[in-house]
Amino acid sequence: MNISDYIKTVAPFYTLEIGKSYHNITHIEKMLNIYFKYESDIVASYPNINKELLITSILWHDAGYSPYNKENEKTACEIYKNNCSDYDQRVVDIIMSTVPFNKVFDTPEKVILHDLDWFSFSDIDILIEDEKLIEQEYEVAHSVFVEGRRKFYENCLVSFTEGLFKSVVFEKFNEKAITNVKSRVKNIK
Repeated sequence: MNISDYIKTVAPFYTLEIGKSYHNITHIEKMLNIYFKYESDIVASYPNINKELLITSILWHDAGYSPYNKENEKTACEIYKNNCSDYDQRVVDIIMSTVPFNKVFDTPEKVILHDLDWFSFSDIDILIEDEKLIEQEYEVAHSVFVEGRRKFYENCLVSFTEGLFKSVVFEKFNEKAITNVKSRVKNIK
């Protein structure tokens, strides 16, 4: 199955409506592209990884996302449960591992989903581009968003002292990601 076939499955739950400039189908496409780019390294490093569970989790992890919902992961799981004929509780567990600043990554699928979801932190230009898209999802003054985002980045530095990326595949990006986060704390305006 190719990316466009996967996307067709979940596209109705990731509309490109106003207010969904980051957490939309483009985000899912980017994650799948990164996964397929590194798939051989991922499989070599995690030979027991269940690729079907991982891809299903990627597809559904931000379904129904709303910037003001404090339980987006639960919402995504409910949408998945109610709309997927081959429902699997393990997908729910993997999606729930994407709760911000979660530190429990006890399966290869959770580790890789986390790293794919945070991959933009490895490139300052993509990080800033995504930051602008995320800002568009919030209906707040720019100064309010900047202060909130700065706090988010500061929390990243506190929460991920051992590195943002958890897998052996993506850990090579940790130094750059931390440098980028420090840069955004200092330079976001």
